[in-house]
Amino acid sequence: MTARHRKLAQTPAAFVNSVAPVQHLITYENKVFREGFGSDVSLYQQPPSPEVDSAWERLYDFGVSRITKEEASKLVNQTYRLPGDEDHYVVHLDVFHQLHCLNMLRKALHPDYYKEGMHMNKQHLDHCVENIRQSLICSADVTPLVWQWVDRVQEVRITGNIMHKCRDYDKIMEWGLEHRLNHELNFTGFH
Repeated sequence: MTARHRKLAQTPAAFVNSVAPVQHLITYENKVFREGFGSDVSLYQQPPSPEVDSAWERLYDFGVSRITKEEASKLVNQTYRLPGDEDHYVVHLDVFHQLHCLNMLRKALHPDYYKEGMHMNKQHLDHCVENIRQSLICSADVTPLVWQWVDRVQEVRITGNIMHKCRDYDKIMEWGLEHRLNHELNFTGFH
């Protein structure tokens, strides 16, 4: 354990009292996951196309968000105030960053389609893998996968299309849209 991790582990009160600016909207819903094989695939798994790209980008492409000074004061990690706006601060919900990273990895699987305009480098993709790895461990979905009889193959197999308890992402996405910063963010020369 690094000194930084020990320090954080010794000060849990700061984190317990921290409130994400979207926390008041968090509700849960039951969702059955798709298998992602055969006929049980989603739009997000389809071959690259403008429609697929648009669907992915609608999940997270809100830019950064602005929150009030009061909301910023409740964060365990300090953030910066917006240049020229004493009452608002800048944040970016990590779920939006994680979805961006997953989309970058998806695009890397199709270099022939995304060769134009893609500024992917190995370091960025490695960052994305690490970010998603850490997020999965942090969130640790412990829904048990089960084994069931599958008629089409006539055997018992692990089944992924099972019920999960999920945060209502639509509410989080709506918050992102409502709080997005509608101008270019520039901290150059700003203190």
